[in-house]
Amino acid sequence: MQRHFAHSVSLPLVPLPPSTESSVFQNTDFVIPARNVSNALRIMSPDGVEIKLQPKSQSHSQEKQPRPEEELLVDPLYISWEFRQHQLGQVQGPFSGLEMHYRYTQKKLPGDVWVRRCGEQDWICLADLKAQGSTDKLFLQPLPPLSPAPFGWEYVDLSGALKGPYLSETMSMWLDQGLLFDHTLVRVSGSLPFVSIRDLKAKKYGACPFMPGVGYL
Repeated sequence: MQRHFAHSVSLPLVPLPPSTESSVFQNTDFVIPARNVSNALRIMSPDGVEIKLQPKSQSHSQEKQPRPEEELLVDPLYISWEFRQHQLGQVQGPFSGLEMHYRYTQKKLPGDVWVRRCGEQDWICLADLKAQGSTDKLFLQPLPPLSPAPFGWEYVDLSGALKGPYLSETMSMWLDQGLLFDHTLVRVSGSLPFVSIRDLKAKKYGACPFMPGVGYL
């Protein structure tokens, strides 16, 4: 009686199709998502050699940068206001939202005073602004960013691309949130040479280099 022994057959590894969510390999950099590291360390080559791959360390180019969706609303702490007693009166300001709120709640802003957000072209009567709002905190509400004005700020991102122009309040917010760095190069849009934020702080404005409506010369 003959016995038949099964012979083991070494099958070549078949490449996995790329996933829409993550992949083991990205180009030749061997970037491995954290959830796939344990599996990746057990990958075997066709000749039986274990392939040990390590995730690529975070590089400088992967630092967090401002994204368009972060512009949806501007924190009221970064919004400045101006007012005047009538349409032809002397402009006073800029004032922070907190100061405007204090003046408003203390009845130091009459209903016929005209106000506008710094950077806007049009004025609005305080009574009309109140009628449009659903709260008494007229000057403490997040607001959408203004459309880029002729004056604005541009900066060079980590990939070397030029971004902007952005309003002073947007640049100030990003700086405080750590999305812009001391080594970031900035300029008033379109005309002046670039300067680092570090040098911009040293020139004139200290911790608040992006003053509304002014350049850095």
